[in-house]
Order: sequence, then structure tokens, then C-alpha cells
Amino acid sequence: MLREIHLKAASPSDQNTQFLAATCLLLLVRFENPNRGSDFQWEWDTFAPIYRNADNTVRAAIMNGFEQARRYSLVSEDVRPKPSDRVTNLREDVLAPLVHLAKSLTNEERERIATADYGHDIKKHFDALNALLESETCLYPFGEVWYPAEVIELVSHSEDSPGFAGCTAIMLVNAIYDNDSRGNADYRWTAHRLSYDVLEGRQRKVIHGGFRYVYEANQDWDPYWEEFAPERLPTNSFLPL
Repeated sequence: MLREIHLKAASPSDQNTQFLAATCLLLLVRFENPNRGSDFQWEWDTFAPIYRNADNTVRAAIMNGFEQARRYSLVSEDVRPKPSDRVTNLREDVLAPLVHLAKSLTNEERERIATADYGHDIKKHFDALNALLESETCLYPFGEVWYPAEVIELVSHSEDSPGFAGCTAIMLVNAIYDNDSRGNADYRWTAHRLSYDVLEGRQRKVIHGGFRYVYEANQDWDPYWEEFAPERLPTNSFLPL
């Protein structure tokens, strides 16, 4: 079986579906058993342009696999995907729909969000939230970010609250800009990933796209780093394609 996979991974065709699938399988073999499979030096030298021309999601999956494998010395040091190889979509193409989702918060939702800090400073939170949503980027104000960050982040922890998706979008915009330095996206993925799966279709796609970009752009982003997994993580732990 392994020999057949090797042959497929060395035999691109017009469609390349089997070739790319075999490449993924060979990478999995390398992670599972570093003494088997290939170090991918020859494959990288020969087929890197084909990997780069794959469908965005396939390309990003393969390139992130290569990068992680290289970091753990499972493939040749010469296998070095570019940062742009590892992202499914460009930063601006991820941010635009997140900002649009945030700005779609209704006035009623904004009023409810402003009360989330246990009813404290409602008007101050409401005014700061409106100012943020009227800005081009939806970034927290420089310096003092308690207003409106506190209510936004509280609502993004409450799946049943009005404005949950919009506040999650604002959180992700800021996580993308600061490389999730505060760990907001990290923590929310482990806490609320199942809730994102049941959002309305467009909202779900936008939110998943934000988390995917954070993961792909930041090599050290790992929401499960503190979790001990004696077996494989369940499939609902991972970002859907």
C-alpha cells in the first residue's frame, strides 16, 4: 500500500486529485512513523509549483503540513513553504467579511451588548461600540480598550446572546491584527467551536474563515497545547473545510 501511495505522490496528472491526495497520505505517514515514508526533498524540488497551484484549501493544508513536519524534523530542511503558501485566503479577503458581519449588528443588538458588563457604564459602552463600528477597521481604540472590549468579549462568550456572531467577528478582527497576542481566539475556539457550527450559513463561513486565518498565519497558534490527548482529537475539534 505504501509503495502505491509513493507512486501516486510522484505522478502528477492533468487533474492531480490522486497525486495531491497521495501527498497528504505520505505526510500523514511521516507524522505517524518518522522512519517510514519520504523526507520530501526530491518531491519538494520537483513538485513545489504543483502544490502551489492546487485549490486554495488543498494548497494550504499541504503547505501547513509541510511546515509543521519541517519544524519537527520530519522532512528535509529544504522544504520551506512561504507564509503566503500556508493561508487559504489573503488577510484582506478574510478581514473584509468579518468587518461586514460586525457592522451588521443592529441598533437593538448594540443596546443589548452595551449592558453585558453587568449593567455598568451602559452609555459609555454603547457610545464606544458605535464608534468602533463606525471606524473602517473595527479595531479596539489605542490604549484604554475596556470600552467597548469588555462587553464585546463577554458577549462573544455567550452563544445565546444577541450579537454573538458580530462580537465574535470583532474579536477575530483584533486577533488577526495582533496575532492573537491576548489569546482571545485561542480560548474561544476551544470553548465555543461547536456553537460556531450551528450559526447561520454565511456567519458560520465568515467566523470559520477568521479562525482559519489565525491558525494558518501564526505558526505557534495552538488552542490545544494544554490538553492531553491519549487518542486522536475528535473531528469536531478541527476547522471544517
